[in-house]
Amino acid sequence: SFVPFPIDPRRAEMSRNADAFTAMHSTLVKEHLGKTVAICDGRLVDSDRDPVALLHRIRQEYPNQVVLRRKVELLPERELRIRHPRIETGL
Repeated sequence: SFVPFPIDPRRAEMSRNADAFTAMHSTLVKEHLGKTVAICDGRLVDSDRDPVALLHRIRQEYPNQVVLRRKVELLPERELRIRHPRIETGL
């Protein structure tokens, strides 16, 4: 048997950072709405309106660490809608 997609061994660490983002979302909205935040080891480590500038700082200050970068919006998660044509039989 084989794994169809490779799984990063640090996936659990990223999930913890994502959970931390969700847990602190209400506070982040009050203080960082519209900014991109960086979360490492479950804590907020940096934020910036310019996501590229933030990325450069994160790469320098936290090399080889798992850092979640996400834009703070009113809702913690975006709703994805995937539209597809209806498949009908008998055509």
